Amino acid sequence: MLETLAMPLHIMSEMRSLGGPIVLWIFGACVLMWAIVIERFWFFTGVLPRQANRLLREWNARPERHSWSAHQIRKAMISTLNSGMNANIQLLRVLVPMSPLLGLLGTVSGMLAVFDAMAARGSADAR
Repeated sequence: MLETLAMPLHIMSEMRSLGGPIVLWIFGACVLMWAIVIERFWFFTGVLPRQANRLLREWNARPERHSWSAHQIRKAMISTLNSGMNANIQLLRVLVPMSPLLGLLGTVSGMLAVFDAMAARGSADAR
């Protein structure tokens, strides 16, 4: 039972030893992106409809909806919904293009390690 629980830690340390330190950055970016995607899914399917319905009920309950102050209140309600919808999007916009670049960085660092090993051996065999 304890071996089964320790398996992910063993796999991560093996992946780190085989792939180098960049693998941990790629793994961290992947975990963070999936956390944001799951949070956004939860927000858009659960929180946003309830919040929008609540604000719509508040707006419809107002006796006066045509004055300048009423329109400012309506803009504030819409702004509240927009800010909730745009939360964490900037971080996701950074992580998405950064992930392939981390993969490229891992590839380049691995190639440098291979070339160092080839130079140390003095042979042209990449193995």
